[in-house]
Amino acid sequence: LFSHNNKNYSLYFTKPEQLLDIFTEMEDKSLPLVEKSQYTSEILDKIHSTINNTITEQNHEVEQLQIQIDQLEELVKYEIEREIPCQNTLIHYKNEKNDPFIEQIKQSIEILYKKHVISDDIGISTIHMLQTIENKIKSLLNTIEQMDSSSIMEAEKFREIAIRTIERQEKLRQEKLMNELKHQKAFLRTSAPPYPKVLSVE
Repeated sequence: LFSHNNKNYSLYFTKPEQLLDIFTEMEDKSLPLVEKSQYTSEILDKIHSTINNTITEQNHEVEQLQIQIDQLEELVKYEIEREIPCQNTLIHYKNEKNDPFIEQIKQSIEILYKKHVISDDIGISTIHMLQTIENKIKSLLNTIEQMDSSSIMEAEKFREIAIRTIERQEKLRQEKLMNELKHQKAFLRTSAPPYPKVLSVE
């Protein structure tokens, strides 16, 4: 017991172990709270990290989209600038529709198309023929790229031999034609009746 202001008080703790037990109990009760607080703090850190990563990714996507928008705007601007000369070309083509040179080009494209692509296709436009020929050339180039180099060299040699053979045959044909013309002229001269002699009048 102890007294204060003439009042007597009894001690709550009568043994030292009681205080230790209370501290132990308080520690046991506070430990889950500390662990929960740490877990909550870790969750918050993860949430903040996720938010920051999401913001960074979104900013990057926005930058990429802006770049694409700029590129599309430049492309649209370029196409608009091309529109005027294309329209002028179209007008010129319509005005020159009956130009013999254009008709000659069309005939050449048609001959090339029928010879190397499809021989019996009727009613197709010249532009479509030209596109088909272009696709055929691309396909052949791709085939050549996939071929073995030795095969390509052999094909080149064969092509050169074929070209020389054709040139030689054409040269012989021209020479034969010239000889035939010479023989015909000589035959006509020898078979023609003699010119009558003109008697001079004295």
